[in-house]
Amino acid sequence: DVSEFYNRQQELETLETWISGNSTRLIGIFGLGGIGKTSLSVKLAQQIQSQFEFVIWRSLQQAPRLDVILSNILPILTNSEHTNNHSIDALMEQLRQKRCLLIFDNLESILQGGNRSGQYQQGYEDYRQLLARIADEPHRSCLILTGREQPGGFAVRSGENLPVRSLKLFGVSPPVCQQILAAKGLKATLLQCQDIVNYFGGNPLALKLAATTIKTLFGGDIQAFLVQGNTVFSDLWDLLDRQFDRLSPLQQKIMYWIAINQEGATPAKLKTEILPKVSGRHLMEALEALAERSLIEDRRSLNDTASTSLMLQPAIVEYVRECLLQTAEQ
Repeated sequence: DVSEFYNRQQELETLETWISGNSTRLIGIFGLGGIGKTSLSVKLAQQIQSQFEFVIWRSLQQAPRLDVILSNILPILTNSEHTNNHSIDALMEQLRQKRCLLIFDNLESILQGGNRSGQYQQGYEDYRQLLARIADEPHRSCLILTGREQPGGFAVRSGENLPVRSLKLFGVSPPVCQQILAAKGLKATLLQCQDIVNYFGGNPLALKLAATTIKTLFGGDIQAFLVQGNTVFSDLWDLLDRQFDRLSPLQQKIMYWIAINQEGATPAKLKTEILPKVSGRHLMEALEALAERSLIEDRRSLNDTASTSLMLQPAIVEYVRECLLQTAEQ
């Protein structure tokens, strides 16, 4: 249900442009949990479904094996319940013959956690083969992936003039935050919304959860919520927990260090100060994976004149510091 879809018009137009030319075979929509990837993919499918003979959306949240997905999709495409060939070859043949839009949601469910992002879980490597063939072989169709990180082999195939495209989804603006709060019956000024957006990184799910907290614990008083100091409440904590649990010990240690050393948190300083010492290669792999998972940012992405410095969103800082305190108490 995307009846409460909030302004992603620019992203929708970008995706429609990529698809309407018939030259884009594979698209990835990536970003933090709760940022709106699923809603965007559903809204897009609704708007462009007339361009396709088939539109099929499947969730990977329960980590289905590829043969399960294919045995579900191919009878639809062939219009036959008696299809026995559920191979990648059979799917590619259908994608060549027909104009199909496939959407695989929650890709991270079939990927490993740990120090290197984008690695498939054991038993799911055939997804890599499927994505490679969809990206590399000529056909009439398009597959859209949504996930918290890119799968292995995706980045090297994507590019502005290539048949594989990638869209990283960021937080919403204060006016959109104002709409989200209004839908919950809260009247906020743009200045208040700016404070809330800054703290939660404009994450739509986090904003909805914050609105619920404001209603239930603060009687709808937005200023009282802001004055008491924003906090990572239970539902948002659970969301961050799921992301943090996927990290390797080194990645978690980096998150702790950046949360404590917010000013001047550079890769060079991190390499010098983090204990125990790690190699430059392992450190860069961990930083790249954290950036890929949208958990750390370069301050220059927000201000072109700023010097290189790693940063976390304020809500993530609070969560990580609280995790560190809990670890110390144990």
